[in-house]
Amino acid sequence: MKQQGQDFSPNEKLQALKRHFVDQEDISVICDNYGIDTQIFHAWHKQLFDYGNLAFEDTCHLKTMVEKDHLLLDHSLNKEQVYELIIDALPDPIMIHDLKGKYWIMNQAVSYYLGISREDLVGEDESIAMDPETAEKINSYKRRVLAKGEVLEYEVDPVVNNTQYHFLTTRMPLFDSENNIVGTVGICRNISSRKTVERLKEDIERISRHDLKSPLNSIISLPQLMLQDENLNGDQKENLKLIQESGYRMLNMVDMSLSLYKMEKGTYEFQPVNVDIMKVLDKVEKELSSYIKTKDVKIDAVVNAEYTRQNPFYVLGEELLCHSMLSNLLKNSIEASPRNNKVTVTLTDHPEENCKLISIHNYGAIPEHIRESFGEKYATSGKNKGTGLGVYSARLIIETMNGNFSWSSSREQGTRLNIMLPAIS
Repeated sequence: MKQQGQDFSPNEKLQALKRHFVDQEDISVICDNYGIDTQIFHAWHKQLFDYGNLAFEDTCHLKTMVEKDHLLLDHSLNKEQVYELIIDALPDPIMIHDLKGKYWIMNQAVSYYLGISREDLVGEDESIAMDPETAEKINSYKRRVLAKGEVLEYEVDPVVNNTQYHFLTTRMPLFDSENNIVGTVGICRNISSRKTVERLKEDIERISRHDLKSPLNSIISLPQLMLQDENLNGDQKENLKLIQESGYRMLNMVDMSLSLYKMEKGTYEFQPVNVDIMKVLDKVEKELSSYIKTKDVKIDAVVNAEYTRQNPFYVLGEELLCHSMLSNLLKNSIEASPRNNKVTVTLTDHPEENCKLISIHNYGAIPEHIRESFGEKYATSGKNKGTGLGVYSARLIIETMNGNFSWSSSREQGTRLNIMLPAIS
């Protein structure tokens, strides 16, 4: 398989060019040896002659050399020159743009990635090397920094010289001695390798979800066929129904994992309907019966100050999302509850705000060392198999359904999880 030009070190590229120009070897032979296309070799050729003049320049950044991965300094350099030398040797592009968004000062890495000498970049903006859409996106961030004096972090995916890059950029205002903004400073980090790994992970997860559905469909359909047999007794029928329900539940979990991924990416299409939380709560409680028995915990339901299971409680949402949200939060509360105690689910109408409050209370306290990160991804404590994803996914679901999530916790009062969701339309 042909390799990309960026797969080779600068020294390897130089040796390849030397074999042609000094040793007079044929280009096709060299390209075969390196496993590259001839156009890549010609790109190296062009780059050599574009930047070859730098070898004859007497600038401070050339008064250094790299030997055995160590930067060797000329001791005659002053402190400012050393700072310039270090910045110029960094692999991350660092640049300063003026008030018009034009390149002013930059290190060598900027020139390397854009394939344009620093002298030619001065007075230009990103449109000199990037497509108009990406260049305008970067320029819009510069304008925001100049207008508001804020520090921004953003990602851009430019295509430069037919190569796709992914950069994470931090851009900040540049002030003069009188505290006036005179430009912006941008520091870029090439995250192309990380993005490749992320895409691979996403592809594997998507394929896994797809492959899981086929055997699950068989698990769900076979009990239905077997239930048609008249020779089955009551217990056998009940067991088959449990198998079928478990299959449906697992299928919903597979679908939910895909939905959560879309929520994180901001691409989930929320389709709200009226959902009866009491019915969802009953289903969740049955599914968590083993946890409830293990902790010997009682689940109380209070609807508008009345202990009842009969009154419906409608919110605007999606049933599968509400089921996953309640399952995660109620399971978390049961696990955190002291033994032989109770978990109370309180449902309250707030007609003046056109919303509904779902509150889940247990008498356990959230450990102090994770309170600041509670609800964030991978925040967990005291569970051998805990991932911290339960509360995080519940919070993500609540926000997707245009709701709010809050909580309070203390040793004296226990922990209360509050979910505010829109009322029915």
